[in-house]
Amino acid sequence: DGVGVIGGYVDGRLGGGMTIQPFRGKVMTQCAEIGVAACREYFSVAEPLSRGAFLWVFERLDCESMVGFIPVSNRHSLRMAPRVGFHELCRIPKMCWYEKRQRFEDGVLVCATPESVIKASEV
Repeated sequence: DGVGVIGGYVDGRLGGGMTIQPFRGKVMTQCAEIGVAACREYFSVAEPLSRGAFLWVFERLDCESMVGFIPVSNRHSLRMAPRVGFHELCRIPKMCWYEKRQRFEDGVLVCATPESVIKASEV
């Protein structure tokens, strides 16, 4: 029921991390809400690192889909999302707080399934 954390390592060093928790709406589902971050020095391998973490979750946990929220200003993540199997569900006005600019900005809700992550890995 709590939040899990998965670390991704490159040559024995932490390259990034992912939080995962059950997504709760009005109905409990087998959907997980995730948050992903890559350490700056490992941005070049963020895609395979992320894809590996997503596949690990789908293979080992009772999870049928994942959702994530991406601020519209995070252009890198928005470009990477489809390449690792996520597709855009909707845009939500003023969903994300942008600390640096002290304002809310729009966010993008994305979703992936085991099939979409596998398909993206084959490209």
